[in-house]
Amino acid sequence: MMSEKKNMRGNLGLIRTILQLVLDIFEVKVKDGDPEAVDHPLITSKYMVAKDETGADKLVNILEDTEALRVYKDELSEAIKKAKTISDINKMVADDYKISLIKWVDKYLTGKQLGDYVAENLSYIEAEENTTFLIDLIKKVEQEHRMSEKDRALLFHLADEVQVYKGINSDNDPKHSIVWSIDIKQAKWQAMRPDGEQGKVYSAKIAKPDILAYYSAKGASTVIIDCSKLENMTLLTDSTVPAASTEPPVLSPSSAAE
Repeated sequence: MMSEKKNMRGNLGLIRTILQLVLDIFEVKVKDGDPEAVDHPLITSKYMVAKDETGADKLVNILEDTEALRVYKDELSEAIKKAKTISDINKMVADDYKISLIKWVDKYLTGKQLGDYVAENLSYIEAEENTTFLIDLIKKVEQEHRMSEKDRALLFHLADEVQVYKGINSDNDPKHSIVWSIDIKQAKWQAMRPDGEQGKVYSAKIAKPDILAYYSAKGASTVIIDCSKLENMTLLTDSTVPAASTEPPVLSPSSAAE
């Protein structure tokens, strides 16, 4: 039985089957608060491009045309069959369902597949309220699959206790977030997203063993932490970001590790 469960991991065919069931079972409906959007794990727009009698392109409302919806689902079904990697699967999933997909297929993912999926979806992980689930999930992934060799080296060279920063521009409580940064410039930039309004920047201490992953892609200094282990969290008073600072900071690997 144990070997059977092990063999199920990494079986993309099973994951594709689950995605096909999701496509078929979930109702396609208008999204609350946005009449132009659709609430469905794989369908985000109520419009598709079809051909009229002359062969010209036209927009069709799939919520009003059952045949168009059937054609749209058939096209998605074919795309599911052609998916070769978990990244291919990820691209099909609507933003609001990125974390749901992990819950649906977790037991079929290898450590590398799960690590890749987490790295591709940091912004959605940051918004997830069930941090206990995410922390337990990430801890199940071997460190070699959570991050690249370069990022493992950067994490290794951090101090035993690390100062981390969190930029927010909402009423979310930062102590429940697992996505922080070791660079204050990055946190300040995040504090002004998405509309450029001034937000808040917090600092805290975390022990290095409680940093679950480090990501330096595109010059970032992002860390995934066990937020239950944060200490000395403080709201910084100098959290104003100049209006001209609309681009994220680009840091060299050496500065990210300092």
